[in-house]
Amino acid sequence: SVMGFLAVADRLWLFTAGVVLAVHGVLGALLAFSPIDASGASAMVICTALLLLPMAAVLSVRLAGMPLPDLPQTAQELMADRPLPPRDQVTAAVIRADEIFAGLLLGAALTSVAAGALLLREGVAAQLLAGIVAVLLVVRSRSLVRPRHRAPLLVFGGLGAVVVTAALALDQPADVRPFLVCAGILPVALGIAAGGVRYARRRATPQVGRLVDVLEFLLTVAVVPLAFVVLGLFSYVRGLAG
Repeated sequence: SVMGFLAVADRLWLFTAGVVLAVHGVLGALLAFSPIDASGASAMVICTALLLLPMAAVLSVRLAGMPLPDLPQTAQELMADRPLPPRDQVTAAVIRADEIFAGLLLGAALTSVAAGALLLREGVAAQLLAGIVAVLLVVRSRSLVRPRHRAPLLVFGGLGAVVVTAALALDQPADVRPFLVCAGILPVALGIAAGGVRYARRRATPQVGRLVDVLEFLLTVAVVPLAFVVLGLFSYVRGLAG
């Protein structure tokens, strides 16, 4: 992926996503040599992948080498007539930044869902972390405008939610599963579908947007404590206190 990123001019987003996956894979492999177990390593990989999402825009601009204006520091610099960079150079940098941004989002979303899938057999806190990560990806996708940027978060977030729901349903006794599907999963799925159809045709009200902002904030805040629970950090601190 690194060689393709540096040597191939086309499909830059694909190689960028490969680099993101490889970096998180190396991180998980290094954590495997530590006392941290597999679930704790997955939780740490999820945290790093989610941390990449708000940084993706700035990283893409920097990695693409996009020319940025220098802020004047003195009155003479403010009055100076500085030459503008060539238009072709700026256009090429914008295209590269867009490709890198799409690849960073794809790699972070795929890494988060893959690491979350490893937590489905590791207890309630781990399952809750996997579910929150899936919902957070879907909620965060609403802030992206272009379909190529929004699609990875929507697709992998939705896929993660389906996998988590299926795992939780399979953990229940056979006689409880039909009731769980009819009374819980099916109404939620129908509500999500109805909301998608409704807001695909009309703009959401500011109140709804604000509620989603609050939901995204709460989900983001919940990730770190749950990751600490999965890591066993709280149990370790309680053990130090005797």
